[in-house]
Amino acid sequence: ESGAGTTRRLRPGDIAVLVGGKFEADAIVDELRRRKIPVVVRAGDNVADSDAADAWPTLLFALDRPNDVRRALAASLTWFFGWTSDQLVAALDDAAEGGTEELAGLQTTLLEWSALLREHGMPALYAAARRSHDMLPRMLRDPLGERNLTDLEHLAELVHAAAAGRRGLSGSTALALMDNLRGTQADEVAADAVQRRIESDAAAVQIMTIHGSKGLEFPVVLLPGLWAGSTRVKGASPFSFYDRTSGRRVLDVSRGKQTQVGPRGGIKEVDIPDFAPRDLTTSQNCGDQHRLTYVAMTRAAHLTVAWWSPVSTMLPERTGLARLLFGGGTTDAAEAVDLPPPGQTVQHLADRMSDRGASGVVRVSEVRHPSFPTTVYEPAGPLAGTAPLDVSRLAALPHRAAHRWSFTQLSNAVSDAAGQHAAGDQTDELSPDRLAGDEHDLADLPPSVAVTDDPGDWSALPVLEELGSGAAFGNLVHELFEHLDFAADDSSAAITEWLHAQSKFQISSEQFQRLPQELGQVLRTPLGPEFGDLCLADLMPCDRLNELRFYFPLAPDGVAPARQIGSLVADFLAPDAPLREWAQSLARGLRHIDLHGYMNGSIDLTLRYEVDGATRYSVVDYKTNRLTGRGDAPRLADYHPDRLPAAMAHSNYPLQFLLYSVVLHRYLRWRLPDYSPDLHLGPVGYLFVRGMVGPDTPRSATTGVPAGVFSWPLPGGLVPALSDLLAGLEPTPEDRP
Repeated sequence: ESGAGTTRRLRPGDIAVLVGGKFEADAIVDELRRRKIPVVVRAGDNVADSDAADAWPTLLFALDRPNDVRRALAASLTWFFGWTSDQLVAALDDAAEGGTEELAGLQTTLLEWSALLREHGMPALYAAARRSHDMLPRMLRDPLGERNLTDLEHLAELVHAAAAGRRGLSGSTALALMDNLRGTQADEVAADAVQRRIESDAAAVQIMTIHGSKGLEFPVVLLPGLWAGSTRVKGASPFSFYDRTSGRRVLDVSRGKQTQVGPRGGIKEVDIPDFAPRDLTTSQNCGDQHRLTYVAMTRAAHLTVAWWSPVSTMLPERTGLARLLFGGGTTDAAEAVDLPPPGQTVQHLADRMSDRGASGVVRVSEVRHPSFPTTVYEPAGPLAGTAPLDVSRLAALPHRAAHRWSFTQLSNAVSDAAGQHAAGDQTDELSPDRLAGDEHDLADLPPSVAVTDDPGDWSALPVLEELGSGAAFGNLVHELFEHLDFAADDSSAAITEWLHAQSKFQISSEQFQRLPQELGQVLRTPLGPEFGDLCLADLMPCDRLNELRFYFPLAPDGVAPARQIGSLVADFLAPDAPLREWAQSLARGLRHIDLHGYMNGSIDLTLRYEVDGATRYSVVDYKTNRLTGRGDAPRLADYHPDRLPAAMAHSNYPLQFLLYSVVLHRYLRWRLPDYSPDLHLGPVGYLFVRGMVGPDTPRSATTGVPAGVFSWPLPGGLVPALSDLLAGLEPTPEDRP
């Protein structure tokens, strides 16, 4: 029944089946498909474990050596060619008798596809395969065809993304990149990328995990396995739990067992009684299961169907559903609920619903060996009087300013001499903000500042000299920092290990020799007073987010004039502030731009730290730009903190960190219950790493900030006001300075 009071027949698309994991989904999917009921699965399984992940390697293996008959014949049996075993035998028999037409045609195709892969990459290869050998209609004739085509395309996109920047992609290289996809589950972002996509937008029964259903609503929800506690309410080795004393997650690898001698001298292993790691793990696992029960029971708009099956080996008495149905339980989540005696469950539940006045909304039924009809599902035909199909018309035209924007596109627009209406990136490529695409040597900055009154050796040589420059070198440093444990006991050894393990960058012998030591010095350089003299080496992995990707809408109900960004920032800055002139010029440079659509990008480092007992969060960006003047000898004075504002303004980096600060502001606003921008938003840090030479890096005599570090406290109210502006709202009066 709709909100208007009208009714209609139940459709497959109205139903969601929520399960605890993929292992529960498989049998349900098989049965629904057997009865031709349309179904889509959102169970978070890995596309790298799909059947498509077997088809692609076979083809790529053949593309690496198209002249190898065995490889070619193996590829012929994949979806890409669709040969049957009879065709393969016939081709072999023909070749044995001197005929080579079938086999030669197969190998010619592989040779052409190999060249296509090398010259144009995976998307071009997949597009050619779809057009060839009747692949598309042949696969769609199979009930799982749409599913398999979705997986093939998904894997092609993942390999294409992993191969970004590579030229001449060979079959063996593409195969190695695809193999790497199987090991991404420990990386949250990568694990999300390899989750299988939905294969169809058609109205179908949706099967997904309870966890994945958070925030969603469905007309009808079925919960076939909510009664089963199983491993979700157990504590098994290795024990994993949150230790409230230390405030950290603990993985205890002890077994929690002890040997016991029986009355006849036999020895056996038994659980250690009152073993704290096991008890904590059990209690917290049960608590998680109870919270998921709440999620599951609140997803339906009209009807929820939950099954109860008291199979003792599945520990149903510890589940949240048991507490909901039968009551009982204490504050200890692991406490078992007393269940009714066998044969009395239905009557017990009926009485309990009646006692609580719920009989009118809750129905209790007993299911005994159900006999299902053997008929298959047939969608209802068109209703009588239905108008014939026609072309749909848009009710409103899309906004002309709707694009996908990034800092790089905005920065480029500032210097657009033509003064035309700038457009964002309408492609599906990754944001150009990713890694070091915006890093260039800045040889035309003002001369180095006078440093005669500042302590330290400002004439010393910066790090990383003669080791590389430009975007390629910047990407190397960014990726190294992204994957490096800053707090490793031996950072130089960790850097050396990463350099040897990676295969994306070509590393020279001098880089192998110097990078571990010199980048180790960068990690040990203090970030200055605003950061409590924290250095990167102090950061534990749990206190940092690397390459935080973001998308946020820009003025969904209108447009946000980009020129107002500069005007707003200037309003918050004192007349003599170093960046005020930049803000005013930004307003002039963006005067022709209206923002609408989405802003996207990637933040190098988001960190959490403490200063004077208060927890703060900051945006940090790594920069490998060389700031030495053209023709000058490099020295640390080139990276003096007083010189860095000019370098920041030269590349419009303040615009970048303001956008990133809005992202952090929104991120924290959604996650910290007591969030306050003035309390939690720390300074912005831009690290010009060539000037960071270790614990003894010279500092500014006036600010105490070390060389290479640009540290900028965010003016109170600026970031919330900018967030409102980008959302198409007028900043509230309290946001104004």
